Amino acid sequence: MIGSVTLAVADTPMGWSTNFNAALKQAETKQLPVLAYFTASWCGPCKLMARTTLTNESVIETLKGFSYVAVDIDDQHDLAEKYGVRAVPTFHVLTAAGDDVTTTTGYQEAGRFVQWMTNGLSEVKETIARQEKFKQTLAAVDELIKKTDPESLRSAATQLLDLAGDREESIQKAATDRLTILAKYEPVLVLEGLNHPRLAARIRVANILKSQLGEGFDVDVWADPATRKKAVGQWREKLAAKK
Repeated sequence: MIGSVTLAVADTPMGWSTNFNAALKQAETKQLPVLAYFTASWCGPCKLMARTTLTNESVIETLKGFSYVAVDIDDQHDLAEKYGVRAVPTFHVLTAAGDDVTTTTGYQEAGRFVQWMTNGLSEVKETIARQEKFKQTLAAVDELIKKTDPESLRSAATQLLDLAGDREESIQKAATDRLTILAKYEPVLVLEGLNHPRLAARIRVANILKSQLGEGFDVDVWADPATRKKAVGQWREKLAAKK
């Protein structure tokens, strides 16, 4: 139970952990998301929020759905940098693995903060479900790659290109690593990624192909869809001619 607030060095409310790794471990054990509160001793809005919002009964009740931890940005620069904290107070909802799900910055009154936390809980559930689906898809893709026949590799590439456009870094990396492997043997399979609707995915694919085909690879990922489609077709012909 969170009681009175101690406005000490990190303006840490009573009952909040200050050990980030321990909070992650507790979250994993109890299958809870993490609420990370980035604060500082010199932060006026943090002091106000600690006195008011974080002692509100509705807030305290909602916090039961989290493993919650206060992080002093002056003492833990690395964590502040990792999660892109540029102002305090900043709150991050994380998965038990430490993946960032949602964030808010600045003073929050109790009602608004409860709503944000409640939405965060829903977003964590969606993130976990998406990660589980990703694991299943990745396992299926790995099986397709093992088969090495053209149809299986084509199917694997199509699924990996979709994953390369995901917003989560871990999913992007896993997809990119496998696309890199495919590009070593069949770069034409990866070409279609240059028509992906997301710029980030197109950039990853272009980097992969440039590493395999050299600096002469010249498809502009910023170009309009029609221009990119034409360039992809030209490169498909070039690669076919080399076989």
